[in-house]
Amino acid sequence: MKLLLKLLLLIVLTSNCKKNEKVILDPCSCSEKVICTEIYISVAVVIKNQNGQPVALDDYYTTRMATGEKINLKTAESDSLRNIHGKYPILTDGQKRLTEKCGTDFEFTGIKNGKEIIKKIYSIGHDCCHVKILKGDTSIIISD
Repeated sequence: MKLLLKLLLLIVLTSNCKKNEKVILDPCSCSEKVICTEIYISVAVVIKNQNGQPVALDDYYTTRMATGEKINLKTAESDSLRNIHGKYPILTDGQKRLTEKCGTDFEFTGIKNGKEIIKKIYSIGHDCCHVKILKGDTSIIISD
């Protein structure tokens, strides 16, 4: 009887044991338990001429390479400041849904005097909360 009881106890104890399974987390996906700050991030490019002076663009936009979707981040309120500092947004947290965490390709286009003077490709991802540039030069120097 004691032997039978010991055997039953052993079976019950070992049946609850599980193999040590490795959980493989996808580095390109976000867990559901992410807590984000409420700051609003914008990734941008600074455009200057060879003398280090900011370049004022007449127009600029970003294109999502996979779909051809054109993203216009121009606003009348802030463009005068952008022209003064030569700093132009490529993408903001408002467009995070258009990116993959491990990166999505976007093309920034800058126009001056009716000509495309800048066409640069950026890989932009996010940290599950905010957009960030993964590849691409954030400082561009153009010749006049």
